[in-house]
Amino acid sequence: HRIAVCDAAGQALPVGVAGEIVVGGDGLALGYLGRERETRQRFQPTAALDGARGFRTGDLGRWRPDGGLDCLGRLDRQMKIRGVRVDPAEVRAALLLHPGVADAAAAGWVGTDGETVLAAWVVHLPGHAPAASALHAWLHDRLPRAALPSAYVRLAQLPLNPNGKVDVRALPAPGPDDLPASGEGNAPRLPLTAAQARLADVWERVIGSRPGSADADFFMMGGHSLNAARLAQAVRQEWGVPLDAAAVFEVPTLAAMAT
Repeated sequence: HRIAVCDAAGQALPVGVAGEIVVGGDGLALGYLGRERETRQRFQPTAALDGARGFRTGDLGRWRPDGGLDCLGRLDRQMKIRGVRVDPAEVRAALLLHPGVADAAAAGWVGTDGETVLAAWVVHLPGHAPAASALHAWLHDRLPRAALPSAYVRLAQLPLNPNGKVDVRALPAPGPDDLPASGEGNAPRLPLTAAQARLADVWERVIGSRPGSADADFFMMGGHSLNAARLAQAVRQEWGVPLDAAAVFEVPTLAAMAT
């Protein structure tokens, strides 16, 4: 048997890029009995299989660097967000890579304006509670902009149906606290404390922008996982405090980090 991960034209995709799983080989079926239209749609010559017939499974997958194949869900479960096709399964897979996330789900959610947006529901590992902005920054490094959720709901566990799969209809609606707000809103801006001002200097050196208030959020100001590590190193040098990059995700605001 032969397996390929292909784009819409049947061309092979590189390691790490998601596409449709296509199978071929000597044991490939002739087609669907009595269903010629579906046979033509599913059984096609495929460039990634050197032009041989392949079966388009309808499953989304990607090759791993170690040669394994990640199965990411069904292509027919993709959705359009602001005109762009997004696969919730790929968003979930990226969330599960976060060191503080135990389980996750992603699905469409109709906002108050009637527009469908993408939302994520996250179960954290014990001792971890990354903020919505930190999760947003984590995905920003790994997914296209259109695939970034508009809300992140924290749950103790995901609701399951009798088959053991996530019950999307039972997921709670996101609230105002679940939005990855910038932290630079309309709240009164109090003068920074000495510790906050000193930390603001460090932020400015790392991301090139100085926070204007104590509730400013490192990730919403342009921080990401790489310069979170740089920030942690700078804080260790400045204060001798054993801060690491994971802690930056836990306390992303200037006030919390200064404390």
